[in-house]
Amino acid sequence: MSERLKKRSVIISLIWAFVGTIGVVYYIKIGTGIDVSSNYANNIIYYFIYAASAFSVYYCCKVITKKKAVFAGIFSLLFACICVIGAQIEYLRAINWLWTTWIKVLCLTISLFPLFVLLIHVLDDYRFKSPENCVKNISKGKIFLAIVVIWGIAYLAMFPGIYDYDSIDQTLQFLVTGDVNGHHPVLHSLLLSGFMKIGYVVFHSYEIGLGIFTLLQVLFLAYVAMKVAWFLLKKGYNRLFWFTMCFYLFFPLHYIMSVWDTKDSIFTGFFVLVSLNLIEMADRTSGFWDNRWNLVKFVLYVVLMCMFRNNGLYALILLIPVCFFCFKERRKKTIILLILSIVIYVSYQNILLPSLGVKSGDIREMMSIPCQQLAKVYVETPEVYTEEEKEALLELMPEKNIMDYQYRPMISDATKNYLDSEVLTSDLPKYGKLYVSIGLKSPRKYIEAFLQNSCGFWYPNKSYPDERMFHPYTEFDMADPNLFKGDYIYLERMSLFPQYEEMLRPIFQSTVWKKIPLISNFFVPGTYFGVLLFGISVSFYRKNYKQLFVFGFWGAYWFTLLISPVALVRYAYPVIMCLPLMLSLITQKSLLSWKKERKNTKNG
Repeated sequence: MSERLKKRSVIISLIWAFVGTIGVVYYIKIGTGIDVSSNYANNIIYYFIYAASAFSVYYCCKVITKKKAVFAGIFSLLFACICVIGAQIEYLRAINWLWTTWIKVLCLTISLFPLFVLLIHVLDDYRFKSPENCVKNISKGKIFLAIVVIWGIAYLAMFPGIYDYDSIDQTLQFLVTGDVNGHHPVLHSLLLSGFMKIGYVVFHSYEIGLGIFTLLQVLFLAYVAMKVAWFLLKKGYNRLFWFTMCFYLFFPLHYIMSVWDTKDSIFTGFFVLVSLNLIEMADRTSGFWDNRWNLVKFVLYVVLMCMFRNNGLYALILLIPVCFFCFKERRKKTIILLILSIVIYVSYQNILLPSLGVKSGDIREMMSIPCQQLAKVYVETPEVYTEEEKEALLELMPEKNIMDYQYRPMISDATKNYLDSEVLTSDLPKYGKLYVSIGLKSPRKYIEAFLQNSCGFWYPNKSYPDERMFHPYTEFDMADPNLFKGDYIYLERMSLFPQYEEMLRPIFQSTVWKKIPLISNFFVPGTYFGVLLFGISVSFYRKNYKQLFVFGFWGAYWFTLLISPVALVRYAYPVIMCLPLMLSLITQKSLLSWKKERKNTKNG
C-alpha cells in the first residue's frame, strides 16, 4: 500500500489537497455564521492552504503505514465531526441532519488526515526527552519562587481576591444563618468563612480575611505547579519543562484561578497531585509502591480532592473498571487503594456531615441534562407531547421556566433550578417513563440538547462570552449581594496595583484574547478536550494501557463535566492545569522509556 502511494504521490497530493481545501472552506463558512449568499469561496488565501495541504499529503505518502493510516483516519474523522457539528450547534443551534453535513465532515477529514499521519510519525521517531538532565542551577525553591512572584503581582492587583456568587451563599450559611447544607462543599465553605471571620475579628475586615485565604490558595497552587515542573525536569523533559514554566508563568488564566475563591481552585490543586500519583503508580520503576507513605499521601489527596468537588468521586468510580483493562500487575492493590479512598470520602459525606447537622444536597443538581432535553422538545416541537405527558411535565417545572430554554439553551439553571424535586422523587417511575417516552419520539432533540448544554467543553472554537450561557468567561469583579435576596456579606475590591488590575480586566471581561490566533485556543476548554482525546487515541495506538489508565482518570473527570449545568472554564481548569502532564505522556512511548533511554546511553 505504501509503495503504491509513493509512486503516485504527486497526483494523489494534488487531488487530496483540493478536496481537503473544500472541507476547510466549508468549515470556515459554518464557523463564521456567514449567510449562504455571501461570497466565501474565492479567497486568494485558500491557494496557500491548498499548497500547504498538497505538501503535507506528499510527505505523508513517504511515511504512511497501515497502522498510521488507521489511527489518522479514525482520529481525523472524530475531530472533523467535533468541528463541523460543534459549529452547527454553536451558530445554528441544531445539527443539520442532511447528507451534505456528512459530505462536509468527510472533506474536512480528508484535510486533517495527512496532518495526523505526520504527527504520529514524529511522535514515533523523535526523541523528546534528554537521556540526562541538562538543565543546571534549577531547584524546587527557584521554580516555586518564580511562580509565586508572577502570580503574586496579580494577587496584589486583585486583592483581596475574587469573591463570587457561590461564595456569598457559602458565607451566608456559616457567618449569618448557621443553616449549613451540602449544596456547596462544606469543607470549602468552612475554610472560606473561617478565614473571613478571623479577618473580621482581628482586623475588623472581612476583606483581609479573604485576602489571607486567597494568599494561601496562591501558595498552594504555586506549589502544585512547581511539583509538575520539577517532575518533568527530573524525567528529562527539558524542552517541555521550559514550555511548562512559560505556561504557568504567563498564561493569565492561572492568575485568575489562583485568586478566585471558588472551590474549583483548591480542587484543581489536589486533582493535579492525584494525577502525578497516578502516573507514578502506573510506572513500576518509580518506586511508588515501595514506600507506604506514598500510599497514605495518595489516599489523603484523593479524599481531599473529593471534599472540594463530588466530580472527583465520580471520576474515581469510573476509573475502577479501567483498571481491569489497563493493569495486570498490581491491579488488585490499585483497585483496593481507590475503593479505600472512596469509602473514606463516602463515610465523611454520608455519616459525619449528617451527624453534624449538615443537610444533604438536592437531587435536582443531577438533573441538568434531562431538564434541558425535555425543555428543548417542549419548546421546539410541542406536538410531540400528549396531553397526559404535558401535564406530567408541568408538574415538574413551571411552563414559564421551560420556555426560557429558548434564551438559555447552554445553561440548565433556568429549567433545573425550578424542578420540583419532591414531586419527582414521589413517583420516579412515572417521570422516568415520561423522560424515556419523549426521548424515543425525539432522539435528535435529546442529542442536540445535550450537545448544546456541553458545547463549551468539547468544541475547540467556542466563542466567549456567550449570552446563552448567562455567565461570563470568568468572574473578575466582586459579586454584588444586592442582586440577590438575603442578608449576604458584602466585600469590596482593595487593589494594591490598580493599573495592572485594569490591564487584566479586558482579558477576562471582554475576552480580547479571542482576537489573537493560536494563542486564543489556550483559553478554550474544547482545546484541552482535543488534547485529551488525542492522548487516549495515542495510548490505544501504542497499546500502552498504563498510560491509558492515567488518561482514563482525566477522561472520566471530563465526562462528569459533560453532564454539568453549564460549560464554565473553571470546571475545566483541573485538566487545563494538567496540560504539561498530558503532553509528557503523549510524547513518551512508554512509561518506562526514560529509564531505558538513560541506560542505553550509558551503555553506549
